[in-house]
Amino acid sequence: MAELQLTHTRAEGTLLTGTAPRDGAAPLLHTLGFKLSRRRAFWYVPRSRDSDADERLITHAAEALRAGGHTVTVTLDNDQGRSFADAEADRTQAAAHRADRFARYSDSAASSSHAHLSTASRMLKSIPPGQPILYDHYSANREIRFRERMRRHFEAGHADAQQAREWARRAQLADHYTAHRTHPGTTLRRIQRLESHLHSLENQQHTAVRQAVAGEHTAEQLVDLLAELNRRHHDVTDELGYWTHVVAAAETAGTKVWRPADFAVGDFARVCGRWVEVVRVNAKSLAVASSFERRAIVTAQQGARTGRVPFNNVTGRATADQITHLTGQES
Repeated sequence: MAELQLTHTRAEGTLLTGTAPRDGAAPLLHTLGFKLSRRRAFWYVPRSRDSDADERLITHAAEALRAGGHTVTVTLDNDQGRSFADAEADRTQAAAHRADRFARYSDSAASSSHAHLSTASRMLKSIPPGQPILYDHYSANREIRFRERMRRHFEAGHADAQQAREWARRAQLADHYTAHRTHPGTTLRRIQRLESHLHSLENQQHTAVRQAVAGEHTAEQLVDLLAELNRRHHDVTDELGYWTHVVAAAETAGTKVWRPADFAVGDFARVCGRWVEVVRVNAKSLAVASSFERRAIVTAQQGARTGRVPFNNVTGRATADQITHLTGQES
């Protein structure tokens, strides 16, 4: 049997090399969730890059392969990674390749659909309008086969047309990957989550030190725990810096990012397509008038309650005078 190498690094993900055709490894690997690379050079675990090794999966895979008679060498390295910017550049490039590939698939399916439907239409036109199958005629079997071929062409044409639309939809999604990924509102919400995660990691670091001082951890345990927390802290800080730069670049390009300094009590914020009056300005959100009724403009007097709106959900600002002028124009 083959000698296999099962490796994991954060930069490359979980890979298995050394397999050969018909060596018996493929059925086991398919069952475990591995996929064969497009060039068939190695097997990989989808979405395993830029993350720690799934030791349970790797151990299970190694045991299953050894039980099948293979020699497996396992190498794990959770420290060897790459910058978030490099990972994001790879994801963007992969999305562009997907968009091109899906567009080709869509064109191919559309061409196949056109060919099938054109053939079916020509066959249909060759049948006189209203002409039934003459079952007592010697040509009945030939006519039945002819119409069956025509039906199959119609069905294949419509199936290919549906597949072409699906490939086109997927191509459009892949083509818009970067725009969706770097949308200011989405990016700001992501930054908030990362800041919260970073704060949690820092609390865990302080807690680990306090527990070690209290004798709950040995020195070796503390070193291992802090090394893991420091690595995760570095990863989150790296990603946070990347997205902060994306927001700064968007602002430089003219995108408005709303902040507490932009609002005062009595102003109106544009939220989900309507104007709501600001009743309080917080560090990360606005307290605004809210109404169960679907109003285009909600004032503090009309609002039956107040709600909290994060700044990343705000899309505009207006003063009370501007809103008064707007309502006067509408009336």
